[in-house]
Amino acid sequence: MKSLKTKLLLSSLLPVIFMSAVTLIVLLLANNARAQANQQDMKTRLYRDYNARLETAMDLALDSVAFFYQEYRQNRISEPAAQEMAKQAIKEMRYNTDSYFWIDDTDGNLVIHPYLAEGQNRITDGSDAGSRILQNILAAAANPNGGFTEFERERPENAGTGKLSSIRIFSKSFPAWNWVVSTGNYTDSLEQSLAEKTAAEQEHTVRNLTIIAVCAGIAILIYILLFLNISKNILKPVNTMILSLTENENGRFPLEVEPITTASKDEIGRLTMAVNAFLQKIKEAIAEANSDSELMAQTAKNINGMIDLLSEPSMQVDSAAKETAVAEAPAQAAASTVAQAELAALLGQDSSYVDETDAPIAIQNIGELADANGEILAADLLTDAEKSAFRIQQISESVRKSGESAMDIEKASNMLDSIAAQTNFLALNASIEASRAGESGQGFADVANEIRKLTEQSNSFTGEIRRIIGELKADSQNTAGSVAEVDQVVFTQSKYINRTEQKFQSIAQAFGALESSVDTLKNSFDTINTNTREIKKALLSLSGTPYDDADNVIDAPATVQHQVSLLSELTEESQRLIATAESLKARLAIFKL
Repeated sequence: MKSLKTKLLLSSLLPVIFMSAVTLIVLLLANNARAQANQQDMKTRLYRDYNARLETAMDLALDSVAFFYQEYRQNRISEPAAQEMAKQAIKEMRYNTDSYFWIDDTDGNLVIHPYLAEGQNRITDGSDAGSRILQNILAAAANPNGGFTEFERERPENAGTGKLSSIRIFSKSFPAWNWVVSTGNYTDSLEQSLAEKTAAEQEHTVRNLTIIAVCAGIAILIYILLFLNISKNILKPVNTMILSLTENENGRFPLEVEPITTASKDEIGRLTMAVNAFLQKIKEAIAEANSDSELMAQTAKNINGMIDLLSEPSMQVDSAAKETAVAEAPAQAAASTVAQAELAALLGQDSSYVDETDAPIAIQNIGELADANGEILAADLLTDAEKSAFRIQQISESVRKSGESAMDIEKASNMLDSIAAQTNFLALNASIEASRAGESGQGFADVANEIRKLTEQSNSFTGEIRRIIGELKADSQNTAGSVAEVDQVVFTQSKYINRTEQKFQSIAQAFGALESSVDTLKNSFDTINTNTREIKKALLSLSGTPYDDADNVIDAPATVQHQVSLLSELTEESQRLIATAESLKARLAIFKL
């Protein structure tokens, strides 16, 4: 069976561990959900920015085509020359180092392409996945604002491997010459960038959760050490009490132990003082009962002596009555007088022994003592129960504060996520600006300034998270203190109940044995007194008037025989009295004073 200390430790520690585990799981799930949402949001932003770059590049390409078309319209150059110049400009135009443009007409003929043969009709061309690429491009370009097309194809370096890569194309028509200008690129780089940012965010989340778990583990370890130290101080006097109130292997209660010493002024100290006083009273009561039992034994021995003395003169009277049945009356009177005087003296001594028995008073004292101490223990149990309720309310308040602090951590974490998202967005805008030249380079300074401000704000929120974690640690320590006090009070109550039950069971057994012994003694003394009165009455009848007639003398032997019979009964009662006294001493011997 587990000790009370282990049970209290587990009952108080398991809720703390459970709450910590639940908190970590909730934070993990919340961060996972937030990471998925951020990943989707980041993907949306990346593709939106990618689309914006394609649209911006397309506007530049169509501006070039429109420029040459206007030169033709203003009759500065011929239309074929304008088309050739526009083709050459589009063919040589690049952005993002390797991204290019090409032109198809509305009939599916390839007008220009940096790497493919011009003039071929590609209306029936399909992707590696089976879709009609050019038909989809022409359909998207039919929109006045242009349109996007996606399909999958092997990269040149992956040709023949079956590994497909996604391509996203933006197309827009130039109706004046029935041209469809297109540009696009593989989107693998976008997916790779998204995966890298997601991995970085997950690493940040794992690091934060690890810090919280380590702090929780340290708090639990500190709580265990405090609990063990407090329980050690409490259990030391309690174990001493248990030792003094427990029956040993010889069937004795070692009441000879020294008074329990403790410097505590709380309920433990009060209980120790009460136990010391209670043990002292029990020692005194048992000592009195033991003394009474010795007195009863001595009384029984004296009665036996008196019986021996009574037997001798009675036999002498019996013999004298037979020999002098027909003798003279004066001799009879003299013999009767002598016997009467001798027996009266002995019987007076016997009565003095009978009146000295005082065992019922000792039993009554022990009963009153048990009632008084029982009321004191009941009052102590009620006080401790009220204190337990108060301490439990304190624990509930501390746990509530811990929950509020956890909510603050989540808010601060959301703030950091928002800042990180804005920083990523600015970084993407900076990459767009990188594709431009000239005066647009001024935007780099503005973007760098915004990034610096967001970084400072992130540092501020990081400090806020540290402060909130500090509050969580403080709340955990408060909770540990409150739980320790509750454990102390609950432990005290359990100890009260166990100790009270053991003590009163032992005392109740002793009381039952004492009461039985006293009843037996009372009956024995009643029988002895009755027999003694009959003996006195019979002997006095022997010592009647010396001038009675001879019939009275002849009846004397029968009267003496009756006296002898009564003495035999008195002997038996004396033996029972001795046995009762010995039994009482044996029962009191279990308390080793």
